[in-house]
Amino acid sequence: MRAHLADTEFVNLWRICRAVAEPGKSVEAFDEGRWATELDYAKRPARVSLDVFAASRNMLIHYAEHAADDRLARACAHPEKGAMTGWQLLELNPAHGDHHAGQVEAALAGKPWTPQLTPESWKFGAG
Repeated sequence: MRAHLADTEFVNLWRICRAVAEPGKSVEAFDEGRWATELDYAKRPARVSLDVFAASRNMLIHYAEHAADDRLARACAHPEKGAMTGWQLLELNPAHGDHHAGQVEAALAGKPWTPQLTPESWKFGAG
């Protein structure tokens, strides 16, 4: 899961850059299962994923704190979610992490996990 979170953080950083610097341009969806297989997530050292995650999250925080509001209001075109602003994309990453934390908490408690879909579920990739 840490490799998935790191790669999602990195991909979403690129999407935010695209929305801000090239508004209206498209961004791609990605097949998380295929990435896990083809990029050998099971063999990726934890340190590599943590470094990618930390660097990407630090840049996201920088943009959230320093980018002009009008620039973060610009949008890119996501093939599954439609127009997404920089602000919406900034919301996605922490929510995505919380989503997976729920899976881990359920597993540690020995309980099944079922996603609770809400109108906000787009933030973690569902809906």
